[in-house]
Amino acid sequence: AGSDWPTFRLTWEHGINDFWKTGEHIYHYDMIKAEAYKSHDIGAFSVFRWRVRTGGFLDNRDLTFYDFFHFNPQPIPLLINDYEDAFMNPAYYSTSTPEVFGEVHLKYTTPYLLLKFLPGLSNTLIRENILMSYLGSRYHPNYTEIGYSLSEIFFLAEIGVYVGFEDLAYKSFGAKLILKFN
Repeated sequence: AGSDWPTFRLTWEHGINDFWKTGEHIYHYDMIKAEAYKSHDIGAFSVFRWRVRTGGFLDNRDLTFYDFFHFNPQPIPLLINDYEDAFMNPAYYSTSTPEVFGEVHLKYTTPYLLLKFLPGLSNTLIRENILMSYLGSRYHPNYTEIGYSLSEIFFLAEIGVYVGFEDLAYKSFGAKLILKFN
């Protein structure tokens, strides 16, 4: 039925790596994550969605790379799924961190923003999206990504452009075609 309140989630992850075959000790780690998210209907077919996530490791001295916190980058120009709260330009694992981290995702979806006022597009069911994402961690520059996309193209596609910035300086540009079969 929905709620006027955001959803909160607190997660404790305890991992154990046993390297007994190599004669090394058992390594373990503890990661705490906290997040809040909400999707809010603003008007007719308009939605504002946000997610804030932060966390870190209590002890990362013996942390292996596959135990790092891995964000959700999707650098491939053609995607076959709708990746919610993803970073569209960074390479896979380039933003992974063994330290304290934080991320924010904002998405506004509406049927009439910019292009839908043009003749030919105004009578379609296409919706426009504006996205902003932020990522911060201890040893990486602050990464911000801004995007604009058109969704509900033939009921199954989304096309968009995304610009990335590191510490407010231009970093990357990317375009995506997302096919939604789910």
